[in-house]
Amino acid sequence: DWENSWKQNYRPLPVGERLLVVPQWMTADDLGGRLPVILDLGLTFGTGENADVRPAHITVENGYYAFDVIVRGAFYTHVVLSVPGRHNMLNALAVCAVSAHLGLDGARVREALAPHVALIGGMDQFGVLGRGDERTISAEVERLFRVFGGEGGYILSASDHFFDAPRENLCAFARAAARCTY
Repeated sequence: DWENSWKQNYRPLPVGERLLVVPQWMTADDLGGRLPVILDLGLTFGTGENADVRPAHITVENGYYAFDVIVRGAFYTHVVLSVPGRHNMLNALAVCAVSAHLGLDGARVREALAPHVALIGGMDQFGVLGRGDERTISAEVERLFRVFGGEGGYILSASDHFFDAPRENLCAFARAAARCTY
């Protein structure tokens, strides 16, 4: 149970001469005259498999990263950075982690990332694209475009590589996408 076992060895962290960082699951009996700063970890992010928010399918071209964002094991979106560097990938993951923890909707995430990334995907290829009717598909396309498309930088597509979808559903998807214009 890695998710909780590491907490056993965590100790409050003194910062400077006045502050003591204490995680929300722990009480500090002896503050030693310091002011407590309660740390709410919420979601973790990073490149390790145990992070709540992590990248997958990372590609790098000329220093520019593209990757899927996975939040608690579920595909969230595909991110293409318009600024180079691994540190910017971690910054984008941090934004996703904070947004998910605070319950911010996709529009807020899009607004925060807009100057730096392009978003791709989001269409549920199994429940909506694979089994939905034209009205359901059209409504989801419109929702995705409204939430993520805003001022550009969004590529409407299935959330992953799909292998089986009825031709008529793909045509409905294309018709609905054609109505989305900036």
